[in-house]
Order: sequence, then C-alpha cells, then structure tokens
Amino acid sequence: MMTTRVPASGDDAFDGGAPAPGARARAIVGPLCWLAIIGCTVAVAMLGASLFAVGLGRALNATDDIGEQVSIFWGLVAVAVVLAVTAIAAGIGRRWAAFVVALLLEAVTGLLAWGLYRAVVAMIPPAAREWVTTLPVAGVSV
Repeated sequence: MMTTRVPASGDDAFDGGAPAPGARARAIVGPLCWLAIIGCTVAVAMLGASLFAVGLGRALNATDDIGEQVSIFWGLVAVAVVLAVTAIAAGIGRRWAAFVVALLLEAVTGLLAWGLYRAVVAMIPPAAREWVTTLPVAGVSV
C-alpha cells in the first residue's frame, strides 16, 4: 500500500517552488523592523545623553530648565510610539526576535519617560498645579 504525504502550505517540494503565502511581505517587514529598532536605539541613546546632561547640570547647581526636560519627554514618547508600531508589525510579520527586542526597548523608553514625567511634576510648585474651579468672565474683576 502506498502512502502519500499531504503537502503543507508553502512546501516547495509539492507546489512547484512557489513561495509561501505572505513570504514576500515578511521578507520586507523584517529588515524594516530592524531598521526602526536600530534608529530607536540611537534616539534613546541620544535622549539618554541629554537626560544625563540635565542631571549633571543639576549636580553642578545649574538652574533647572523644565522646557528642556519636557522636550526630552516628548522625544521619549515619540520613540515609544514608533517602537509600538514596530512591535505590532514584527508580530504580524512573525519576526519574533524583532518583536521581543522592540518590546524590551519600548519598556526601557517608557520607564525613562515615566521617571522624567514624575521629575518634572515634582519641580512644579503645588500652587501652580491646583485646578481652577471657576473661570473669570471677561470684564469682571476677580
């Protein structure tokens, strides 16, 4: 009795050498994900160096510049968004190494952003953080 093997999807031995479905898209997604991860790694390193410079300035009794820290914060948020999109693309493209690396780098970026956010909020005096319950009307002195 002869036994035949059922061909798997994308098995070159049975489908005439045609590539598996989605193989071309995965071949494009992989390098793009790694390119985004490398770019984000460089951006996080540069933002980390800026954050180190702010901390060094604070250690040398320089005045704190909230505007500089806020720009670093938004840079970290932008990198986290790019890494989230990269992780989603890597997951859909089944590039598991890129997926894991993107998620790990995103966690580091998120922790840096959260710490910077808490540091900036701590620098703002409590009186400036109070919510205004009533807004003044034009022409009325308060």
